[in-house]
Amino acid sequence: MDMEMGECEKEWPRTWHERAIWALELELSMRGAGFSWTSADVRHMRKTWRPSIKDRLRSMMLQVAPVLLVSWGMIRSIHVHYLARQGQQGLFDDLPYTIQTLLTAALGAFLMAAFSLGHSAFAIVMAPLRPHPLSYFPPLYSMRVWEIRSVREFWSYGWHRLFSRLFLVYGVWPGEWLERKLMGKREGEQADVGKVIGAFLSSGFVHSFAGNTVGPGGWRTSSGEAWFFAENGIAVVMEEVVRQYTTRRRRREKKKSQWEGEDAKGEDEQGEGLDRWYDGMVGRIWWVTVLLYTGRNFARGWVLAGLVKEIAFA
Repeated sequence: MDMEMGECEKEWPRTWHERAIWALELELSMRGAGFSWTSADVRHMRKTWRPSIKDRLRSMMLQVAPVLLVSWGMIRSIHVHYLARQGQQGLFDDLPYTIQTLLTAALGAFLMAAFSLGHSAFAIVMAPLRPHPLSYFPPLYSMRVWEIRSVREFWSYGWHRLFSRLFLVYGVWPGEWLERKLMGKREGEQADVGKVIGAFLSSGFVHSFAGNTVGPGGWRTSSGEAWFFAENGIAVVMEEVVRQYTTRRRRREKKKSQWEGEDAKGEDEQGEGLDRWYDGMVGRIWWVTVLLYTGRNFARGWVLAGLVKEIAFA
């Protein structure tokens, strides 16, 4: 579709008109229209339910817009009071650690809200085309932030899956193939480590390549995205190792208590009935800490590339 293709004679968009064309192309390509190599299905579930226009408008005004404005205000305040005073661009690592963390959190919230706002806006615009496939915009996020209890849950349910097909083809499948080759596994055997690492490495490459393409700083400013996703992939593997170890240990303790005649509920292979009251709290502290600590790599690159300055309209 010609209307989806935005052309720019320069290396990256410079005017508001060029930026609008690029934004339109990005949104439609992530939606899966017109790009055969990434026809993404962003659903986290098999349900075909879609929010009504009224629900989307309510969410945009009462949930998304406040988060977007507050996070933008934090970004602008940090830029004006810290980064702008350090020079033309400022250095992320010269900021106090608490300010680095606040800027990282604000950028993450801003991105999440901006994605949601754009997705819902396009869904409303395309709604009159029903039942044409172009009108199909399922919910972008399927889990509330406060419900997330692990890094894996965040990336699986708390974040969007707009590039899922791309990462599946260029990350998950090659990662599974490589693990089976290295570990001598048969075709069809689970290769979860390769799957996770492959997905996050491909994501790191895509984001770094995009940052290098549209940002003025080159690879020096875009490598942080690669480190961010690579570290999150390692965190997902680590937490799964801990989860399996904890489940086996609690299962042995439960069987021991049953042998001693104590009352205990049964559990299945997934470890149901083995949860502790503090699991949710520990999980939430864990994933927030991982995202904020590793996200500093992302924020550092955005500061060096001047993107924080642009967001702050400074």
